[in-house]
Amino acid sequence: MSQLVFVFGTLKEGFPNFATNKGARIAGDFMTVERYPLYLVGERFSPWLIDAAGEGERVIGQVFEVDDATLAAMDELERIAERDGYRRVMLDVEALDHVRRETFCAHAYIKPREQFALADARLGPLKEYAREHAALYRSRDPAAAESGLRSKQLLAQNVEFGNAGSLDTHGTGWFVGFSDWTRNPPAHLRHVPADELAAGLCVKWFSHPAGNPNGESKPLSEGRTMSILASPASEFRIEFSTSADFPPQDTLSHTLRRHGDFVIWGAGVFHRAFGVQPACILTVRWSSVEAPGPS
Repeated sequence: MSQLVFVFGTLKEGFPNFATNKGARIAGDFMTVERYPLYLVGERFSPWLIDAAGEGERVIGQVFEVDDATLAAMDELERIAERDGYRRVMLDVEALDHVRRETFCAHAYIKPREQFALADARLGPLKEYAREHAALYRSRDPAAAESGLRSKQLLAQNVEFGNAGSLDTHGTGWFVGFSDWTRNPPAHLRHVPADELAAGLCVKWFSHPAGNPNGESKPLSEGRTMSILASPASEFRIEFSTSADFPPQDTLSHTLRRHGDFVIWGAGVFHRAFGVQPACILTVRWSSVEAPGPS
């Protein structure tokens, strides 16, 4: 039997524990109807949603439809049977896209208030658990923490996700280029200094049928590559890894769903794509070289 789960932290798509989440994502982002405190806690910088309705912020996350096996795997990850683990409760969440006005009652993993001490908080309260927060996360399993380190480095340095229409471009629409607002730490992948030249520029426009591509690994990337969803709506998943065999603990995944969704990545990354639904993708690839100095 399928059930809905609201995830706000490491179980989100493209985040450190997403490999455990085998559910089907409901398109768009969602927000809790009530306000809750969301903190990064302890030496592991774990995201804790505290059971204190009415405090903190309305928290943004994702909703997945999961089967019983996936829900059980999430329960195990969140240690709900242990005294100091999370508790699975039902929360009301609503779509950020107010045109749809969808509201769901979904499972969510929260921490009892009595487990939380403000002195243990490293950051918060937060409205959303973002990529820069995930880069701080440390797995409970030392082996997983070590093997997942490269994924966190990718997350923080080599891959950026977003939507072109949602970025603050100061009313210009230019989201890649030399303007200051294209800087996005730490890698500034969308920033191209005015005195920097582009070499090997390639532009690809391709209408992918469903099932194409189907996970074929591509060569190690060079320069920078950006793929943008040109279709009104679709489901086109791209996975990234520093390993050609894409082990789950070292793989980042992101799905382009909305018109204007993009992903940009730098050099030294393996990637593969899955055309879950028909999708028109615009891909731009280039390498940066410094302009020659005065002769």
